[in-house]
Amino acid sequence: MLSLPSSNHRSKGFTLIELLVVISIIAILAGMLLPVIGVVREMARQAQCGKNQSQIIGAMVAYSTAEETAWPDPRGAGWKLEPTPITGNEQAAKFTGGAFELLAAAQSIGNSLFKCPSAALGGPNKTVKPTMSATNTDWGWGATDNAKVSYAFDWASPSDPPSSRVILADRDIKYHADSSMACFGDAHVKKLKKSTAAGATVGTPVTKGIMQPNGVALFIENPDAKGAAGFEDDATNVIPDNIYDGQNDFAAPSTSADLFTPGGGHAKRAFVK
Repeated sequence: MLSLPSSNHRSKGFTLIELLVVISIIAILAGMLLPVIGVVREMARQAQCGKNQSQIIGAMVAYSTAEETAWPDPRGAGWKLEPTPITGNEQAAKFTGGAFELLAAAQSIGNSLFKCPSAALGGPNKTVKPTMSATNTDWGWGATDNAKVSYAFDWASPSDPPSSRVILADRDIKYHADSSMACFGDAHVKKLKKSTAAGATVGTPVTKGIMQPNGVALFIENPDAKGAAGFEDDATNVIPDNIYDGQNDFAAPSTSADLFTPGGGHAKRAFVK
């Protein structure tokens, strides 16, 4: 004789309350893990950003050695810039974009190397082949937009810079939450944080592309270049190196024109352009 199942036999499935408890636990765990995942992701992006800059420096050294020049120079007849002296910030930013495009063309470097992984801008056009033709401005900069290349470059650095000398840096510190990844003369990379020192946000000339909405220049200090402004620091006169402006980056007999002369800048202080 078959027996009917007991009416109080429990179902093998979850009850509504149990399901809600599980969902709540998962939501709590996700809320705890997401910030950590975001931090880890940004750390990975910073590492890739630094690696990009180190590779760019390596390619520049190879190019400069082969061409017997201080740094890649995009000036020439029919090239990105006319073969005339650079005299201002607008031309300086274009020089940087042109130098990167020259490097990409000469060394067969992928366009993505010139884009910070955390940058909001799209970077050089991935579908455009780099060329030095002045009539083609689609790769990474143009007459009104030269900030598509994520990195600023101090091509005024001497060709044999010391390890304390900044050569490349992020064009905008929003990429890494008020910090900048910077690459030095020996190709090592360091994260430099925004300075909060009072009165430390003025200077001229200023890197194009890193101005804040209120018009104040961003200040990123390279602590390794303190005391390199042409005289010794003391307790009342400490001259930090803001890599985003050219203030105190030359001393007699040098002149401000050296900031815009390839290979003619300060041996220790940087002005990335």
